[in-house]
Amino acid sequence: MTVKAGDYHWHVERSGSGPVCLLLHGTGASAHSWRPLMPLLAAHYTTLAIDLPGHARTGLIGNDDLSLSGMAAAIIRFLDTQVRSPVIGIGHSAGAAILAEIALTRPDCLMRMISINGAMVPFAGVAGLIFSPLARLGAGSSLLTGLFARRLRNRDLVGRLLKNTGSVIDSEQIQSYEALCQDPAHVKGALTMMAHWRLEELYPRLPLLELPVHLIAGSRDRMIPPRHAHQLAARLGDVHLDIANDLGHLAHEERPSLVADLVLSTCATGPETVDPVHPPTTSGSLQHAR
Repeated sequence: MTVKAGDYHWHVERSGSGPVCLLLHGTGASAHSWRPLMPLLAAHYTTLAIDLPGHARTGLIGNDDLSLSGMAAAIIRFLDTQVRSPVIGIGHSAGAAILAEIALTRPDCLMRMISINGAMVPFAGVAGLIFSPLARLGAGSSLLTGLFARRLRNRDLVGRLLKNTGSVIDSEQIQSYEALCQDPAHVKGALTMMAHWRLEELYPRLPLLELPVHLIAGSRDRMIPPRHAHQLAARLGDVHLDIANDLGHLAHEERPSLVADLVLSTCATGPETVDPVHPPTTSGSLQHAR
């Protein structure tokens, strides 16, 4: 469905009933990435998965502010008009960074934050020096944006990009990513978001987070190394860390049942619980840390 909130017409996928879980995807993805997980959470919660500004069906309006703070502000306006109560935030990759910015800006918006392979540690070395400038170059040129989109029509290239996540996902999810990659407007939105990403401004403020944080990291993630999760855990106060063995960057698409067990288990310790939730039975696939 489409809802108007703030400056955007948001694409929202909703299911379930009960306390609200807000699901934020990562850069270049869309709400489709949550479809394997949502039915497992919907038995206990109202799940709201949105397309981020500039992505898929929540399109760019003009010179949108797709910085970390700008996207957080847009989602706060969405929550103020559509939910009006604290939510459980579940964010994948860059979506986790947006949740952290929301929690720091408006602590009343979130009761709990769950990060799946969260991208909250600044890029180091050469990658940190070239990542944003290259994205700015691409986002600022319609010619280059179109070139990127045409290049991404090559299914083999999309397949290689997905393989580089360290995850293996099903054909339906792959087709959804292929469709996104063939949309020049979506490619432009993703590049614009990347061009304005400044984790250096978020990272020093993370110790100020006052809500419970659950970090889930895939041991085979080739995009956000698991050591970043350990680094984050050392900086946060009320934190729990799970390393999911043999899963990559798209862990929630790869093994939704395992991720659902982890999410429901951690939420069972808080006041937002709807039904009793048993601890996950797949502990042999996990490493726990605090």
